[in-house]
Amino acid sequence: MRESLIISARAMDLNKDTIDIASNNIANLDTVGYKRDKSYNTSFQDLIASRLSVSSDKYFVPSNVAVVTDYSTGGFRFTGDDLNVALSGEGFFKVTLPDGNTAYTRRGVLTLDANKQLLIGGNPLVGTGGAITLEDTNFVIDEVGRIFNKNSQLMGQIAVVDVVDKVALSKVGNTFFQGTVEEKASTAEVKHMYLEESNVNQANAMTEMISLLDSLRQFETHQKLIQMIDEMTGKAIAQVGAV
Repeated sequence: MRESLIISARAMDLNKDTIDIASNNIANLDTVGYKRDKSYNTSFQDLIASRLSVSSDKYFVPSNVAVVTDYSTGGFRFTGDDLNVALSGEGFFKVTLPDGNTAYTRRGVLTLDANKQLLIGGNPLVGTGGAITLEDTNFVIDEVGRIFNKNSQLMGQIAVVDVVDKVALSKVGNTFFQGTVEEKASTAEVKHMYLEESNVNQANAMTEMISLLDSLRQFETHQKLIQMIDEMTGKAIAQVGAV
């Protein structure tokens, strides 16, 4: 019975992680620049063990949920708003977080603070020369991120970079990524007055919903199994005590 309890408890933990990931993807269906996460319940070690028909663990259950971010591009939506930008191609915008570290994002919703400094999510947007402060709020942004005022004077340029290994990035919140990564040049085109929508589209949202419901059913099954084992254990103890 102990083995069954351990297996069910571990399976419930895995189901909970899968439920959390699917739920978060569905919740961010309309979040600008969001990249969906995918979960995998079987580690490489356990996969090899299963192929060899042996267990890598006395109580064989996949040891954890591996989370992989899908960086595929979402759809583009024209907004007509000067403070909206999107990237067509591989690459990221950069922001400076309050702790001084750099974060990467595809969320191109810009704002201006009291000093007319460009921000994303309340964090300073990084330009090719550092933070970007606009002397004139009537501007256009070209395909390489250069910002010109109404007199065609250059006011700054948005830094657009790619990274060598996206696997080394970790999600911070829903639209920022951090990690010790090597940057490389990006060929992405900056699209002014556009936003990149979440890459959780209607099609994969349905897949997420199916995964969510399946994980919920599995969670409930293991929960009932644990309750049944607990009741059986209680009865066995009672019978032994009555002898």
